[in-house]
Amino acid sequence: VDQIRAEGVETVAVCFLHSYANAEHEKRVGAYLREHAPEIEVSLSCEVLPEINEYKRVSTTSVNAYVKPKVQQYLQEIGEEAAKRSFKGDFFIMQSSSGIASESSARQFPARIVESGPAAGVALAQWWGAKSGLKNVLAFDMGGTTAKLCAINDGEALVTNEYETARVYHFKTGSGISINVPVVDLLEIGAGGGSIAHIDSLGLLKVGPESAGASPGPVCYGLGGTHPTVTDADLVLGYLSAEYFLGSSMRLITDDTREAIRRDVAVPLEIDLIEGAYGIHNLVNENMAAAARLHLAERSVDTTSISMIAYGGAGPVHAFGVARKLGCQYLLVPRYAGLVSALGMLVANVSMDTSRSLKVTLANTSGEKLEEELKVLQLAAESSLPAAGKGGVLRFHRKARMKYVGQGHSLEIEMPDVLSGPSAIDDIWKRYQDEYKRLYGRNDEDVEVEIETLKVIAEIVPERDFELPLLPDDGTPVEAAVKGARMIYVPARKEMVECKIYDRYQLRVGHKFNGPAIIEERETSTVVNDEADITVDELGALVITVGKEQNNA
Repeated sequence: VDQIRAEGVETVAVCFLHSYANAEHEKRVGAYLREHAPEIEVSLSCEVLPEINEYKRVSTTSVNAYVKPKVQQYLQEIGEEAAKRSFKGDFFIMQSSSGIASESSARQFPARIVESGPAAGVALAQWWGAKSGLKNVLAFDMGGTTAKLCAINDGEALVTNEYETARVYHFKTGSGISINVPVVDLLEIGAGGGSIAHIDSLGLLKVGPESAGASPGPVCYGLGGTHPTVTDADLVLGYLSAEYFLGSSMRLITDDTREAIRRDVAVPLEIDLIEGAYGIHNLVNENMAAAARLHLAERSVDTTSISMIAYGGAGPVHAFGVARKLGCQYLLVPRYAGLVSALGMLVANVSMDTSRSLKVTLANTSGEKLEEELKVLQLAAESSLPAAGKGGVLRFHRKARMKYVGQGHSLEIEMPDVLSGPSAIDDIWKRYQDEYKRLYGRNDEDVEVEIETLKVIAEIVPERDFELPLLPDDGTPVEAAVKGARMIYVPARKEMVECKIYDRYQLRVGHKFNGPAIIEERETSTVVNDEADITVDELGALVITVGKEQNNA
């Protein structure tokens, strides 16, 4: 301690090899540090991640320690600024699991908020899907540099305990730092509005993962960008308006954009400008669809049985094309599609999770023993919930990570609400066998099964549900929402076609119209570049009947 103080260390991670089983020594080190070096932030693995697998525990605790001073400073500045503005409410922080935690919890466990922004978007997609009667949904979020997808199965977003940050190679699994905290199961793809298009050494068109970002950004921004991007292609195809970008607050440059695509894509491939632009648009859609197919197949999700909910600045521009490639039934574009992650924080529930590794075979335990362990975790999770968030119904989700004895990878299984009697263990065994077979197509009932870790999530469900303001019901015909027309590229016809441009803010519940069409709002545009039925539902979402991709597209 004297040595690290002398070296000016600001934060310390403490991880002993078997503290998941006996945390006493680790806690004593933490107490000594807090007493003799109170200026140093301390992260103990028995508090951050009290689970087996020391590498992941060390890695997660180290990340927590690394970001702790910065996050604490950040949260303090927010609190001070809010106080200056006479804020009297409670301050909550979004977690990567799509639940909300108290400020004090975020200060202590900042590793849990690494993916908080995208997780909030998934929370709203889950809420919107439930309100629309859709149990199986693919949340699709596309911004300037990255596209993110998350499957919502039977009304619940898939959550994983394995996540990587600070990857050395963009989007390459295994090249980053492991964080083992609950995170919505996001597929991240290097595809966004700023993704750069180029011709590789084999003479093939490639899009991304390199991005122009926001500065200098795409060529059409006129801020110094010289490489053609996805946004540039969308502008040339007529999918974006040069005059109404960001609600007319920014005018896009068209001549330089056309020249960049012609120079870097069309001329090398010996095709015309529109073919080059659509090649960029279609390729990035195919890249996202191909990655989504693999991601969903690994989770045994049938793409033809789900609907897509699209949001983000670029999501609605590309969602129709991606949804068609995946064979989705419907595409929903929520109101305020460019602000979904902000809205998601309003629908997320206050929650806290606790876990403990115990490593026991089903043959060597009982329902009563497991129930006793889960009750302890329930009490710990409930006591960690912020007092200000306890104004609703308390609900527990009890889970176990299980595996066949000798396996390295475990599956997370939902545990029964009560474990008692001789049939309790049989019930757990059957749940594991069914889930294993669902995921992998086979199972082995002769191999012994063990529980590696027990987990409990305590959640507060508000008594009053979140409500969006209703659209005005003034009998305005859908034609009143038409703000003009322009030429857009329709791939099924392989030509530019004049289509109507709709003002999203003038659409009303029950309005129906057909594609091709563009629906513009301040933060994004919804592109339907082929024939399709479009309806405005009771929540104000655009509901688009996707249909199959044309063979000649």
